[in-house]
Amino acid sequence: MKTFIVNRFPTLAAVLSGLIWCLASNPAYADTNFISKFDSASEVDSWTFDFGSVTHTNSFDPTMDGNTNALSGAMKVTFGFSTNYLGDNKGAYIIALSAPITNLLDLDSMHLDVKVDSGSATDAFGLNGYFAVAFRANGGWDWRPTIGDNIGANYQVDENGWRHFDAPITFNQDDTNAHHIDFQLYGGPSQNIDGPVTLWIDNLYYTTFSTSTSPPPTMTMTRTIHGLNITASVVGETYQRQDIRTGTGNYSWINPSNGAVTYSFTITNFPAAPTNGFEARLMLVGNHLAPGPFADYNETNVVYLRLYDVGGHYDEELYYKVNADHVSIFSGPLLARLSGPSPLGTWGITVAGTNITMFGPSGTTNAVFGDDVLANFNSYTYVYLGIVPNNDVNVGQSATFSAASVSGATTLLDEHFNLLNKWYKGVAQDPTGVLLIPTNTLAKIVWSQPPNVPYTLHATNRLAAATSWPAAGLTINTVGTNKVVLITTPTNSATFFRLENP
Repeated sequence: MKTFIVNRFPTLAAVLSGLIWCLASNPAYADTNFISKFDSASEVDSWTFDFGSVTHTNSFDPTMDGNTNALSGAMKVTFGFSTNYLGDNKGAYIIALSAPITNLLDLDSMHLDVKVDSGSATDAFGLNGYFAVAFRANGGWDWRPTIGDNIGANYQVDENGWRHFDAPITFNQDDTNAHHIDFQLYGGPSQNIDGPVTLWIDNLYYTTFSTSTSPPPTMTMTRTIHGLNITASVVGETYQRQDIRTGTGNYSWINPSNGAVTYSFTITNFPAAPTNGFEARLMLVGNHLAPGPFADYNETNVVYLRLYDVGGHYDEELYYKVNADHVSIFSGPLLARLSGPSPLGTWGITVAGTNITMFGPSGTTNAVFGDDVLANFNSYTYVYLGIVPNNDVNVGQSATFSAASVSGATTLLDEHFNLLNKWYKGVAQDPTGVLLIPTNTLAKIVWSQPPNVPYTLHATNRLAAATSWPAAGLTINTVGTNKVVLITTPTNSATFFRLENP
């Protein structure tokens, strides 16, 4: 198994971490399996003509090589095509595999180098026929193609005239084995080849998925900050919207009985600079009974308050749009901007009709909505809270919100994120990236989870004398491609943790 040990002391005044690695395995790209390197006459002689009406010759050519190695060689084949052959205007060579392949799920991809002589007869498309490589499978001679494409002396070739093929290998669900390999050149009625075509074949091999030692997971133990931790957990998604929204839309400021209404959020943890573009945001979505994800673009009526890293300082900006579904929020006007040296603190807006005061730790500024907001946020107003990475390097980063509030509205919100019972996570692109950190949480253990390798967490309080490591019995949360365990109030003695992959 693989193991990773970390030590939990009664406090986090010190953290001891160490690595103990034993063998573990998981699927990985592995062996190259040559069918023929074509480096000798004996290798070429192992190939025999299989089917087709064309005339045919094959020989070892030591002067040609797909890797331009003068000491190697290739198989030279000449097919004599004729339009008289109609549908049988083709030729194929075959070889038996050294041993049948019975575990077809291990097969990954097929590879081959081909070069066509420039003096060869051309087909109706100015090329030199349709080339295919196929396994022969099962108890008979079922044709299971892997490589298939038109070839030509000057078609998709390198500076030496060679074309390298890489193609995935697939089989039918009920296939049980593969025992021979064919390559075929087809010049039938659609190609209409009439004359000889000469080509060279080299470096025919397939790759397999097999077991090998996998890289260890990355494991860390860090302090935590209480609140709502939202992570940009979708790998490869630069502009992922990781939002939550209120369960009801009863937070409108447009009501005759209301005075000014204040919407705010408090940030207690933000990625350390430089994280250019990383954004925390609060949105108000109007007059849609059940607004969904990507609200800044998909929804029709949106007030958008963003706080983001602009390199060396942080800007708070306010935008809005009305009657504009599936339109970028940034197509609407920029109403106000504040700048400050830190993202930590409370940010928000106070709204009375169309009059706005935007505030943050660095001060306040005033702005005005257009009158069009008055009829577009009066029935429903949902509150959204979330993050957007906005930069590839920010994927995987997170922010922690310690509070969100709506004051002055008919329905009040005073949220300190002990529960999420007033919120809906389904608008997040990846809801696993939304994680509550309870007040009694001391630390968290995070590890990357390799594909198809189910690591489990184990613990002991007697490192040197431990004869076994029982399962830790702690809740394992999935956050994107990582696993997260929250460590609550400590015990009176050290506790050691490790990952195991049986």
